[in-house]
Amino acid sequence: MDIEENFEQLIKYKAKRMAEAASWKDQASRLNCDFKAFKVGGWDAMIYDMAFSLGVQTYATRNFRERLIKKWLDEGL
Repeated sequence: MDIEENFEQLIKYKAKRMAEAASWKDQASRLNCDFKAFKVGGWDAMIYDMAFSLGVQTYATRNFRERLIKKWLDEGL
């Protein structure tokens, strides 16, 4: 496994936990916004933050984040 695959696996686990958290659904409903939009925004920020925290800024690019989020949505995450 290369660094990109390891990074994806790590943040996918975190993204799944975020999407399944009851508190996220509550926050989205209190803000009167679509849960999918709330989830995608949270994932986008999480990927960016994790890339910089782990020193792999290459994975913080907009194109990388967009591709990964689309992949997760296609998987039904």
